[in-house]
Amino acid sequence: MSKRPIHSILLIAGGRIARGDFRRRSVKPAHFNRHEIDRDGDWTLALDHPAVSGAALARRVTLLTTGVESQLIGFPAASISQMSAVELNNALRFEIETLSGIEVEDLSIASVPAESPDPETQRYLVAYVRRSSLERVVRHLATAGVRYVELLHPAGFGLFRRYARELSSPAIEYIESWGSELYRYSRDSKKLKEIQRITAASAQTLAGKVALGLVLTTDTAENPLLPAMNLEETTSLQRWMAGVGHTLRMSRSQFPVIAPARREAFVDWRPVVALLLAGLTFAGCWMHRNWLIGHVEQVVRQAEELAEPGRQKQFHTLEQKELLEQQTGLELESGRVSESLMSLEFFFDRQSRRLFELFKLLSEFRTNDLVVREMHNDAEGMTLGGVSLNSDSAPLLANRLRPFVLPLGWNVSAATQEGEQKLVSGGPWAFQILLRNVGPFKNPPPGSIQLNSPVVQKQRQERKQQ
Repeated sequence: MSKRPIHSILLIAGGRIARGDFRRRSVKPAHFNRHEIDRDGDWTLALDHPAVSGAALARRVTLLTTGVESQLIGFPAASISQMSAVELNNALRFEIETLSGIEVEDLSIASVPAESPDPETQRYLVAYVRRSSLERVVRHLATAGVRYVELLHPAGFGLFRRYARELSSPAIEYIESWGSELYRYSRDSKKLKEIQRITAASAQTLAGKVALGLVLTTDTAENPLLPAMNLEETTSLQRWMAGVGHTLRMSRSQFPVIAPARREAFVDWRPVVALLLAGLTFAGCWMHRNWLIGHVEQVVRQAEELAEPGRQKQFHTLEQKELLEQQTGLELESGRVSESLMSLEFFFDRQSRRLFELFKLLSEFRTNDLVVREMHNDAEGMTLGGVSLNSDSAPLLANRLRPFVLPLGWNVSAATQEGEQKLVSGGPWAFQILLRNVGPFKNPPPGSIQLNSPVVQKQRQERKQQ
């Protein structure tokens, strides 16, 4: 081709690369070809294919590829109403960094408003690619004389084509399938509603139809999927490419187009400037070399002299820390010894008189139908054992003893009984009452009764007289 075209369109998707060159106001490519490429390789390597490098490209190239990723990002409408365009772009970049794992410095993005089902939420369709991939594309095409490159995902262009209005029935939704993703659009607003991964069920529905790209439309439940264009067909692909050029001229703002920033001329001077700075730095270092050598020993000596008090202080600080740790240990041990002494004093004081008091209480509170046969002491406390003719006698004795023996360091448990079934009532009843050791405590616990109180002394006198 002797003369450059006005506009070249490249499509890299589905394991194929297609190229269409258009002249001014042409509706059909003046030059078109399509070839298979490695589906799993780096999509930027497809630019080395002869389909790209064979004939002269236009100064302006539109590259459509599924290598450009797309995401729907939503923000509360109130939170972004006061944002500037730069602030919104930065917010979208940080969201994409979180979702993709690509560092924000290596991101090139573009965005357009998307369909928002919630009026309080504003959603955006964000297209993004690694900045390193974009720069590799720009450098490669620049060698072919290309001056302007725009990069975007191929989804959505069928919605603006004339054939989309010539379907057999008015569709309420418009779907495009690219690779493993479905792009669902609203026919009313012509905005993206959802990006959906193709599942096993949807893949079965689309089996035999999805290849390089398939445009679908949903109508009603009776007519769910109507194929509108299959880009495997050469004629359909050529019409689609012509529609891309027309749509970008008429409705460019509807698409997230990634356009690289212009490179300034001073960038090429970076190696020269770096070399110059390195030479100046080396010369300065050489001039100060002798001065530094002459003073380094003096500085080292002064540093050692200044560091000596610090080392001494550090030694004393460590020694003081060890003494404080020993003091803390001694204080803890002293506290434990004091607690042990208090416990011993408590139990010795009560042990000297609580057995005598217990015998007195048993003689006062025991009923005539109850006999205490044994008493034995262990680590848990004192256990009273005996027999009674009445099943209520042992519990009554336990309840009477409870408030009186608590100041002595005993807590009375409920009486346990077992009937011997020798009488009609099930008795006689063998019982045990556990007096559990408690304490130490300085003041009588709540609910206890002091044996030497005037009230108790008076009650004892009255019982003796009876």
